Amino acid sequence: MIISRAHKKRQRSVQRAIDSILPSPENDQIYGTIGRDNDLIDLANDIAKNGLLEAIVITEDHFIVSGHRRYAAAKLVGVETVPVVC
Repeated sequence: MIISRAHKKRQRSVQRAIDSILPSPENDQIYGTIGRDNDLIDLANDIAKNGLLEAIVITEDHFIVSGHRRYAAAKLVGVETVPVVC
């Protein structure tokens, strides 16, 4: 499969203020509310140590498509900006 330059450019992550992105309401309906379980705390500790290694995927109107747990863990440790792909 050939990927166009325009597609590659859209896939490049940019830093965005964490408060400017929004959890998708459908996520809670599908997967349930994200709680503070041990896995989330472990992820938060890893993000605090290593940073967020995988970008959060968002829509053009700033709703999260993929990365709700990464978002919650980053918020938990006070991260102010996160990499996003729109």
